[in-house]
Amino acid sequence: MVQIKGDDDLIIQVVSAELAKSTGTSTTSTSYIDTGLTASITPATTGNKIKVTVVHNNRHQAASGQDLQYYYQLLVGATVLDEVFAAGDNLGKLGDTAVYPFSHVQTYIYTAPSTATLTFKTQVKVAASTTAYYRYNDAFIILEEITS
Repeated sequence: MVQIKGDDDLIIQVVSAELAKSTGTSTTSTSYIDTGLTASITPATTGNKIKVTVVHNNRHQAASGQDLQYYYQLLVGATVLDEVFAAGDNLGKLGDTAVYPFSHVQTYIYTAPSTATLTFKTQVKVAASTTAYYRYNDAFIILEEITS
């Protein structure tokens, strides 16, 4: 166990998962799709906090003459916890296809409603004319259960 704050808050469990690099994995979907990045944790006690950290290192592409727009969301089960939106205005409007490297980090604190297993995952979607290479580099998720 690792003490993180005060005498009563301890990290009692850590779970992690990683997506290996796959430069050809991409989407042009304007509806959310699963990235494949998922991790599950079974809380020891109801009310404990689950600190979720997600890192996606990606590449996005805007077609010639178009803007770049993409979205990532973090879910527990079917519930959306957080959404990240990024845009590159005029990136593709110079006449060339624009490629944009992007790293995003999401951190979220979730209170365990019970001791049932919780599954966290990420999803991605883009606006029309954008391609997201969501496994261009490694991506990972870390779940830390903290007593409260």
